[in-house]
Amino acid sequence: MDIAFVKQKSVAFGGGEGYLQGLMQRCLEKGVNVHLLTAKWSGGDDRIQIHPIPMKKHTRKARAVSFAAAVQDYLKKNKFDAVLSLERTVGQDVWRGGEGVHRVWLNMRAKYESPLKTWLVENSSFQKAVLKIEEECIRTTPRLIANSDMVKRDILSVFPNVDPAKISVIYNGVDPARFNPQHRERDRAAVREQLGMRDAEKLLLLAGSGFRRKGVFESLQVMREFPACRLVIMGRDDARPWKKTAAALGVSDRVVFHPPQQDVAAFYRAADTALVPSWYDPFPNVGIEALACGTPVVTTKSSGTCDLIREGENGAVVDIPSNLPGYAAAVQTALAVPAGEAVAASAAGMTQAKNTAETMRLLMNVMEVSE
Repeated sequence: MDIAFVKQKSVAFGGGEGYLQGLMQRCLEKGVNVHLLTAKWSGGDDRIQIHPIPMKKHTRKARAVSFAAAVQDYLKKNKFDAVLSLERTVGQDVWRGGEGVHRVWLNMRAKYESPLKTWLVENSSFQKAVLKIEEECIRTTPRLIANSDMVKRDILSVFPNVDPAKISVIYNGVDPARFNPQHRERDRAAVREQLGMRDAEKLLLLAGSGFRRKGVFESLQVMREFPACRLVIMGRDDARPWKKTAAALGVSDRVVFHPPQQDVAAFYRAADTALVPSWYDPFPNVGIEALACGTPVVTTKSSGTCDLIREGENGAVVDIPSNLPGYAAAVQTALAVPAGEAVAASAAGMTQAKNTAETMRLLMNVMEVSE
């Protein structure tokens, strides 16, 4: 069985990249011949057969348009049993909308950015190109994967002519050996000692790169309402401008900017609440990882994590993070939820193995239909 995956850039970091690497590895373990169509590959398992795809790189529009066109041309000339694309392309059997619906993302951006910035974005040739490619991708691809019910709703709201039956909701999964509620007290004590926290302080954790759209600004503002809390912001972004913002808001003494950690699970287990206040996030891994570690989560209605939240039982949901009173109330609700096994149970069974099984089942179905 030969299955091809499409990813414009497959490198060693990033949510989409990590998801793809894990999926390909699990397919290899099942004896599948794995192919990767990509313009950039940073190396990895030699069993993965790389198919270099040419891409013009001088502008963002050129990258998007040229890669999509090259993939379509390549798939016309080369046959695989099934093709799953993680990019907005044409010609694949299955498209996974891991980045959500671009039209919805642009609409959400407009809620936070100035009218001038919104006008410039809407009239950008790159944005128009992405919208056009996405429309063709969704219209022509036989089967679609949404990684949350929220994304399925978004697809149907923007593309009402799409048959709901061709959309499968397949959630991301976690590795239960890494993300679990075991050793919470041990990790809590170790991380709090590392951070120099007082016994009475509560620990809030916001993990993820792309600080602006991840709701870091709104989270720094909310910290003014929680003088007994410490906020750890973990990601790859340049922290310097955000440290200035924290200082201007008068919360810098209670905010720690921390580089990404290989053992992020220890920080999840140490936290009293995980914050996932994204402007738009189809289904961020941090939400399910935190829940699996037994940590209550605060998120927004525009993050797929909201599908999993039961108010007051494993966290809380706010409409948008810029609703600061609502955001503060959600944090207060989540802080009142006891962390541990009961919270972890809300993510029970949502494993990488289940994700692979459901994805493989869909690909097998596609192959049967095409025969």
